[in-house]
Amino acid sequence: MRRTLAIITFVAVAALLYLSAFMIMGRWTTRKGSLALQTADYYMPPGRGTWYQLREYDPQQADQVVIIGSSHAYRGYDPRVFRARGHAAFNLGSPSQSPLNSYVVLDRYVNPANTSLVVFDVFHGIFRSNAMESGADHIANAPDLGSAAAMAWNLGGIPALNMLAVRATAPGQATPPPPDRFYHGMGFGAKLDSAGPNPPKPTANWNGSEEMQYRYFRKCMALCRERGVPVVVVQHYVRHQQDRAELEAFARRMQAELQPFGIHFLDFSLSPGVNDEHHFVDYGHLNLAGARLFTGQLVDSLESLGYLPHMPSPAGRPGANGPAATGGRGLGGTFTPGGY
Repeated sequence: MRRTLAIITFVAVAALLYLSAFMIMGRWTTRKGSLALQTADYYMPPGRGTWYQLREYDPQQADQVVIIGSSHAYRGYDPRVFRARGHAAFNLGSPSQSPLNSYVVLDRYVNPANTSLVVFDVFHGIFRSNAMESGADHIANAPDLGSAAAMAWNLGGIPALNMLAVRATAPGQATPPPPDRFYHGMGFGAKLDSAGPNPPKPTANWNGSEEMQYRYFRKCMALCRERGVPVVVVQHYVRHQQDRAELEAFARRMQAELQPFGIHFLDFSLSPGVNDEHHFVDYGHLNLAGARLFTGQLVDSLESLGYLPHMPSPAGRPGANGPAATGGRGLGGTFTPGGY
């Protein structure tokens, strides 16, 4: 009995000292900001478009299309195009969001009452992510501590616990950070710039467990099925210089992953009419012009496949003259609108 009491006392004192240390460091600032954020490179201060996105999102709004995924989703899917076509939509994509992170976002924010369709963006890189950047982003910016704790629990490990401690003890969480000039509202952030003819290939260090991310991807699909929320998986445009064999291998993997769930993979990676110089802001992300073009074509396809009710698209609206799927909804099939 005494031994048990001693252990409980030790743990309680250690936890108190641990939180006190972060509370002191969180309030001790230098010219570089909070001292707590300077003790490791994985911490992230509140900010980016994510802070505004998660506070703008209304989980009480019924029947909206919810977009999930990494910065390819955040920058590449413009909800204003959906709304101009008569479909409520919101973008819950965020930088480096991997399936592990997406699972928490889906679990916390998506249900049959508020979501008529999940559009889940993918590309090969998100399956090689260690999930830390997106986890830190969400823990720092989630509007409630419960969502931050859920993300920390999924990440696991001492760094995630430290991130949560910084979040729990940091002052001024409700104070809006400086505005993100690339945030356009409805969860969407994009840049106007164009990449030019030869942007450098990213040198990101993808050091995560690929099979772990695929496992979480399947958990995301299963969660949507459990909750009765339709989902479609999409890959947006890529530059012509990307490796075609790698793209085709990834499409085959996606089809194999989705076939047991009966979910459609809409692969726009080889779409015609995409300009490498004018539709991308860098090697892999669409700029605002590319996002509007792509989103219009995506809405055409979703309407044609029956995921969304068909709304007439007069000339002048994004996607009015773009390629659209014409077949019925396949089970785990792949639709590729054209090729190079």
